[in-house]
Amino acid sequence: MLSTHILATFLALAGTITAVPASDPSLANAPVVKVKTYTAEQLLPFLGKANPGHAINSSISARDSEAEIASRDIIGPDNRVLWTSQDYPYSAIGRISFSSGWKCSGVLVGRRHVVTARGCIPTSDTWGGRFAPSYYDGERLGGSNIIAAVMLPFISFPPCGYRDDWAVLVLADPIGNDRGWFGSKEVYCPGQKNTNNWFHMGWPSDKNGGNRPYRQEAVRVLTCDTCAPGGPLETDADVTGPYGQPGGPLWLLENGERFVYGVASTWSVQGRNYFAGGPEFLGAIGAALRDYP
Repeated sequence: MLSTHILATFLALAGTITAVPASDPSLANAPVVKVKTYTAEQLLPFLGKANPGHAINSSISARDSEAEIASRDIIGPDNRVLWTSQDYPYSAIGRISFSSGWKCSGVLVGRRHVVTARGCIPTSDTWGGRFAPSYYDGERLGGSNIIAAVMLPFISFPPCGYRDDWAVLVLADPIGNDRGWFGSKEVYCPGQKNTNNWFHMGWPSDKNGGNRPYRQEAVRVLTCDTCAPGGPLETDADVTGPYGQPGGPLWLLENGERFVYGVASTWSVQGRNYFAGGPEFLGAIGAALRDYP
């Protein structure tokens, strides 16, 4: 089992860096993000309702069956592969830079909606951030500043608290119209755990300082109903922390469409890690799509 204070350490570290990275001057004019909280009761109308994605045509087919060779052990062999494609679906996955100096990963789930890990959010009352899809040593496909963030008022202690370690970010610009976005669903544990058809992608801090994306395939969801149906999702993905890769999506390819089921919450310890996901994760995405069209 993972240490019960991994999430607390992650949250504390995220709030200790206060300087805006000199390498990211675009944050200098980022607006202060407005945070909105939803109670579990407010999310009830959206529970159990999958949100559709938006695929875009790509110049090159970006098939989820492609694989390459990686080099370093995390959980057995390191299955993270440097990924250079800018085609959909990878055009919808990006790096997030925060004014706290923190970096994380995230994925578009709407025309201007990004889901990431709540632990990435700065603890300051005044913070800014920017999402850059397909970031690779810089913004290749542009980006957009964050103007709002949606989350629960509070989360419980780990490990069950990892279930709600998510945040939905609202961007200033509808970049999903050009980059596409993922659909979102809640995991069906009896039929979807212990299958090796899951994918994950993020910007790991131990690879190129969190400046390049790495993708994994054949990830397994080991447990998904220990605390409550739908999450947290315990996996064997190779995730490093404390910054960069958290917030990266866990997704499935279903009938030609990509659906995100969770985002990385913790990094790998003793062969396991947790992804945030579940009914409220899905509900908050639905609420954000309604309230921030």
